[in-house]
Amino acid sequence: MDVKKLAKNLMVILSCVCVNLIFSKIAAGLILPFWMDAVGTLVCAITQGPVGGAICGALTNIIRGFWDPVSFVYAIVSIGIGVAVGYFYPKTPKPNTFAVISTAVFAGIVAVALSTPLNMFFYDGRTGNVWGDGLIDMISRDVNIPIICGILGEAFVDLPDKALSVFMAVGIIRLFRKVVDRRGAATMITFGVLTLVALNGMEVKAVNVEADYSPVVYDDSEGLATIEINALAQTKDGYVWAGTYAGLYRCDGARFEEIILDERISNVIQLYVDSVGNLWIGTNDCGIVKYNVDTKEIKFYDLTSGGASNSIRAICEDNNGNIYVGTANRLCMIDDRGNLHVFKEEQIYGVRTMSCRDDIVAGVTNAGDLFFIKNKSLLGSRKNGEDNVYYAAAAAGPNGTFMVGTTDNSIYQFMVADDKILMGHKYLVGDSKYFNKIFYSEENGGYFYCCEAGKGFITDEGARTDISKDGINNSLSDVITDYQGNVWFASDKQGIVRYSKNPFQGMFARAKVAPDVANSLFIKNRFLYVGTNSGLVTIDLKTYYSVPIDHPELFENVRVRDIMEDSRGNLWVSTYGKNGLIELRNDGEVICFNEITKRTEGGRFRLAIELSDGTIAASTSTGLNYIKDGVVIKAVGEEDGFTTQILSMVEISDGEMLAGTDGDGIYRIKD
Repeated sequence: MDVKKLAKNLMVILSCVCVNLIFSKIAAGLILPFWMDAVGTLVCAITQGPVGGAICGALTNIIRGFWDPVSFVYAIVSIGIGVAVGYFYPKTPKPNTFAVISTAVFAGIVAVALSTPLNMFFYDGRTGNVWGDGLIDMISRDVNIPIICGILGEAFVDLPDKALSVFMAVGIIRLFRKVVDRRGAATMITFGVLTLVALNGMEVKAVNVEADYSPVVYDDSEGLATIEINALAQTKDGYVWAGTYAGLYRCDGARFEEIILDERISNVIQLYVDSVGNLWIGTNDCGIVKYNVDTKEIKFYDLTSGGASNSIRAICEDNNGNIYVGTANRLCMIDDRGNLHVFKEEQIYGVRTMSCRDDIVAGVTNAGDLFFIKNKSLLGSRKNGEDNVYYAAAAAGPNGTFMVGTTDNSIYQFMVADDKILMGHKYLVGDSKYFNKIFYSEENGGYFYCCEAGKGFITDEGARTDISKDGINNSLSDVITDYQGNVWFASDKQGIVRYSKNPFQGMFARAKVAPDVANSLFIKNRFLYVGTNSGLVTIDLKTYYSVPIDHPELFENVRVRDIMEDSRGNLWVSTYGKNGLIELRNDGEVICFNEITKRTEGGRFRLAIELSDGTIAASTSTGLNYIKDGVVIKAVGEEDGFTTQILSMVEISDGEMLAGTDGDGIYRIKD
């Protein structure tokens, strides 16, 4: 195979991977009864054969695996689809409709056969598609055989999905064959443009706390009587409140102070601000308190008011203004008229967390049961199918979705559609375990989570950011965002940490580079070159990824003091290492100037500049060197009057410079 053909095939495969990612994102966003994640794989299989189809499918799952690790395993399914269609799709220029449909059905059968065992192992037989899972829920009432329900649910999605995908793939191929000369460069250009567009569309928003936020810790030195913080909330007047076992505290932006609204309010477990601005205070021993921040009016709801318990564990509000209250006993509700109701028939006990969006409430009990309520009626409940793993926290998100964390490091996506509870994707959150609170942030487009061990952020697509490096990462109890976009975490053992939006962007943190001294900066071709005390770092300013540099062995553990580009586009890197001054030429050649290779004056180079005639003036710890056409044409040192190190240089006329020194003022240097 010649180089041009190989390059063309690789471009097709990469572009088809992007097609897979784009269409799967569209299908998920529109909640379609299709996956649409194999259209590109089928294009490759039809045009490149089974090998091309398998490579495209595998690459797609490898990429998705970086934010959903289970996708690595499901690469088996994508490879199987690519191989099946690559072998069985007719090789004739114009295959008949029956042959195309037959191939589509066979691809669907292969997908079902390979996916179902994986679904049984990872998701208790569920498909991860709301339509397929809806069918499983419906037929499981009459056919309580998990493997059969799993096969039917997967087939319900896969068979029509592969039929649609095959016809879409054929349509894409025919379209390109009509408008593009397959033997020319236009094909590569077209696919290249498609790749760029697809990659741009696949950008996933994730919070980079280390780069974009600065942490501020509040403990008993900032006005708190205790660092055992149970709950946080912000009222409409801008104050942030903290609930503790030692009472109620309020932050004025700098310090916390104790607020005594009533002597009975001492053990505060939960805080919640409703849609009209009232602060609801859940206590451990005197029920729930409604506090009007405008009128300062206080109202108690407790056992004497008809409540189920004086110990409050969770609070949320539906779109009708009803306040749902989870107690140590039964679930209660305070309607928009202030009347207290107890859910007696629903048998919901010991609610530990709740969250609501519109008219649907999701909650988790101390027993690990997940339940959903709509319009004051129980829709249903779910138990986690994993051994010794239980549901622990729930949060309402957009478009009827909910994120539900477990007592392990797994988090599940649920949806309520047509009064049916549907399970979606399962994500893992690394070392964080046992969810205590999950909070959806519309501004950040995802969920902040608090765990017994660790805290972080996860998007709807499963892209995760760990936020456990500041020391406050144990027994996290609550999280909120305030009106300024700051993120507040509370721990019932370590106090409060506030992440404030930083006007400065931490480039090293964003690029996942270890902190270091930045001695010199230079930008060339969208890349930021940073000279540090331990080497040369290169950051892509478009992606903010740290990228490998050429000849890394030259800069490993070497102090880089200066980076300069000459008029020919060559980079000159001044180092304190054994290689001295390093010239990185445009043609890839590397020349090192030091006492051994070029007989320079000194080997510890501080900086270099280019003079108007093209000569490079390079200073060292002991002198000054003039370099032209790869040769040191002149070197001056202590014998010539240099008694201190040159720190900066500037040319003021042809061959004449001003040099700033380390303690001896400014030298004027002629020729």
